[in-house]
Amino acid sequence: MKVKGIKVEDKECYMLIDSYGEPINPVIKYLKYLDFTGKAENTLKAVTAK
Repeated sequence: MKVKGIKVEDKECYMLIDSYGEPINPVIKYLKYLDFTGKAENTLKAVTAK
C-alpha cells in the first residue's frame, strides 16, 4: 500500500492505494469526512501513513 497525493482545485488530497493500484474506498470515504469536518492537512497525512 502507498499514499498518493493529488491536487484538487487548490488543495492537496490524499488516498491510499493497494498493491494492485486500486484505491481503498473505506479509507477514502473516511479521509473525505475528516477533510469535510475541517481537520488539518497534517492530520489527513497521518491517518493515511498508519
